[in-house]
Amino acid sequence: MAQPPDGQAIRKVARNLGLTPKAVWLTSQRYQQGGLGALYERARPGKEARLDAQQRLRIVALVCSRPPEGRARWTVRLLAEEAVKRKLVPGVGRETVRILLERHDLKPWREKMGRVGELDEEYTARMEDELVVYEKPLSIRELVVCIDGKPVLLHQEV
Repeated sequence: MAQPPDGQAIRKVARNLGLTPKAVWLTSQRYQQGGLGALYERARPGKEARLDAQQRLRIVALVCSRPPEGRARWTVRLLAEEAVKRKLVPGVGRETVRILLERHDLKPWREKMGRVGELDEEYTARMEDELVVYEKPLSIRELVVCIDGKPVLLHQEV
């Protein structure tokens, strides 16, 4: 195997980083071809995501709302049907909803979820304004303050 540019053996670098020698070699090749872009994953082939970020957020917000009349809890099938009925998405399957809920560690069929108000136009607009803030990348120059709505002290020292 080849030597990295600074002269360290690939096997030594791999051992220090906890990677395989092949991973180190491939990264060094990508670095030589594209600079620091080698440190980031490239887009992988495959199907396009079925839901965009806004659609995913709307379905998660739907999970936090009251289930339809006559239902005690949301199910994956019910969420998929209701998301289409409320025109949050043009179409979505149960498996897509299941994976989305799994990624957010949501199990509405198993436990009572926190409830929000009605999912009307005003609520959606305010939610989208807030989500824009969460989508911004962190910056060293901006202070981040998180406020928890619970009326109890969660840490011993403030």
